[in-house]
Amino acid sequence: FITGKKVPGIDVGPWAEADYDVILIDEKGTETLAREFAKELKPGDCYYLRGNVGSGKTVFSRAFVREAYEDDTVSVTSPTFTLVNVYDDLEAAPPIHHYDLYRIQNLDQLSRLNLGETLPKVVSLIEWPEAVDKREAVEERLELWFETVSEDEIELEIERDTEVEPEEGSEYEDLLPRRVKFFVIGNTWRDRLERVMDRVAQMDEADTME
Repeated sequence: FITGKKVPGIDVGPWAEADYDVILIDEKGTETLAREFAKELKPGDCYYLRGNVGSGKTVFSRAFVREAYEDDTVSVTSPTFTLVNVYDDLEAAPPIHHYDLYRIQNLDQLSRLNLGETLPKVVSLIEWPEAVDKREAVEERLELWFETVSEDEIELEIERDTEVEPEEGSEYEDLLPRRVKFFVIGNTWRDRLERVMDRVAQMDEADTME
């Protein structure tokens, strides 16, 4: 369900070579990836989730929060109008703040979120972080750039579980794979990212052998 390779990080953006470049075959792949990251929660962890509408950002966030709760029934929606959803009743884990900054129109709106004081204390998932770029970019963060790709683009013959269909309205209703590029900003993420991706690679190898 997941294939990927490590390449040297040079720049940041969909045009650049990433620290890791991963192909997610389907929604399950995105969920599995998110769950691996959610197994390591530390105050101050910040994820920038970039990509077009429907590219997989909310699927990642939902699986991340559900893994943290160890409960797949937790309701997780994108906070498009509220700007942030807070999950602060986790046992022995920092709160998770899930942001959607798509509707931020000015810096005053951004200031009211008080990110400078809040983010060091919580785990933050920030969709559409372009608004933060303009004023309060987080120095230590992990950036995930999501994009939809065709099977021809990645030159990969994909075998899917035909019994598992995306839910109606899902970001993966188009049945296309996703590419996610990972960029480490700062120093705190590099070893952790390698550790998580090693686990993902081992899972991929086991899945291939079945």
